[in-house]
Amino acid sequence: MPTDRELQLEQALIAVIASSELLGCNIDFLCNRAIGGIIGGVEFANIPEAHVQSVIDEIERAKAASKRSIDAAIQQG
Repeated sequence: MPTDRELQLEQALIAVIASSELLGCNIDFLCNRAIGGIIGGVEFANIPEAHVQSVIDEIERAKAASKRSIDAAIQQG
């Protein structure tokens, strides 16, 4: 069962990704850049190697959820 903090962080990531798309950012590029940074070990990504794949999976899940949220908002008009 996720903690409140985990749920909050998940929703925050979804909101940032969705907002980026609404502002015209290519979210596929954005997320791929973040994943590349994680894999490449850039300064902003201090993630222990044992957690790299799960962090990447979370980015992909958040990207998919943000796309669903935007699609639902568009359908509601």
